Order: sequence, then structure tokens, then C-alpha cells
Amino acid sequence: LYKDALRIRREDFVDDAHPGSKLRLKPEQLDARERHLVHAYAESCGVMSESTGKKGKGAADQRRLTLTIPLRGKKKVDAGGGADGGAAFRAEVSSHSTFNIRALE
Repeated sequence: LYKDALRIRREDFVDDAHPGSKLRLKPEQLDARERHLVHAYAESCGVMSESTGKKGKGAADQRRLTLTIPLRGKKKVDAGGGADGGAAFRAEVSSHSTFNIRALE
């Protein structure tokens, strides 16, 4: 349920946030694999993403991920770089539960 709530929050942010808005995700919210998938999701949606903080394994991982809506609005990404109009981007990872990312343009 927690991962579903986080997915919905992230998708709502990408869909509804104003240019310049930021969504900061704490280290305990995502593991390294999930962060990688969120970076890919952000790129497919034309949203900037950045991870900062100390890398580590398990609880020692202090990487924070920030999603930012560009000041000039979300960039349209062509078919070679990600989203292609009506296509859906999906990624699933099994950890403690299934982690789904889905963006529809």
C-alpha cells in the first residue's frame, strides 16, 4: 500500500505540478533499483530528476531523489528518447512488494 501511495503521489505530481515545482523523495522511500526506475520514468515524461547524497547498501544508502518540473514546462520526449505520444511506460520491480511505474501521455 505504501508503494502504491508513493506511485500515485509521483504520478499526480508529474501530471499536475506547475513549472518549477519539486517533489523530494527520502532515502527510505526508494531503494537503488526503484530510484533508477523513477529516473527513467521522469525522463520519459520530460521531468528533470536528480539523486544526491551518500551511496551505500541497505540502510546506509542516503540517496535522495528530487523530481523537478522544468521552468519552461515539461519537455516532450521523442520516440527515440522515451515517450512517443500515446505510448505507455511501465516498469515493475519486485522487492518487498511490487513497485509499478506507469505514465500515459
